[in-house]
Amino acid sequence: LSQVDATLPDSSPLREALQKAGLAISYAFIDGRRSEIEKVYENLGVRSLSSLASLLKDADPEVRLFAVNVFSRIRSAFG
Repeated sequence: LSQVDATLPDSSPLREALQKAGLAISYAFIDGRRSEIEKVYENLGVRSLSSLASLLKDADPEVRLFAVNVFSRIRSAFG
């Protein structure tokens, strides 16, 4: 999301959608649907690698662990 945010002009109507997407992901984590989110990333396969790589730089160790778990699942799925 931060990569998309960096490319949007301040006046872009997409900025609201970006904020809502971030909020939805946060709620999903809080609601205990972490494994469902991992599965979405896994199904995206190589298309999710750039997003996952940015999560590895997050300050929160749980976010970094999430990214590592998904990388592992993708690697297992694609050999």
